[in-house]
Amino acid sequence: MARTDPAVLFDETPDEFADWTRAVAASLRERHDALVEGAVEEYGRVMAALPADHDRKDFALEVAKTVHRGVLFLLRDERRAAVSDWAWKQVEPRVERPFRNAEE
Repeated sequence: MARTDPAVLFDETPDEFADWTRAVAASLRERHDALVEGAVEEYGRVMAALPADHDRKDFALEVAKTVHRGVLFLLRDERRAAVSDWAWKQVEPRVERPFRNAEE
């Protein structure tokens, strides 16, 4: 399932939760954008460290020194939608069961 901007859920949100929902969506969007931006910057640093005639193996050896290994290959392969999906997965809130008693 492709992850998308959480703002698509606003139409389904009851009015009493609208402000909270918008705040959470804005926070998730900011975190998503920061992850993508960080990965793009890291990709730029990797590319700057490589010779002009590098191959995929040279790229892999340089990427092995980084934090975002997998996503850098997505950027190299120009798979921007997959990069966005990766970032949404990273910021996706964990499922919690609210108001759960220890007896449940």
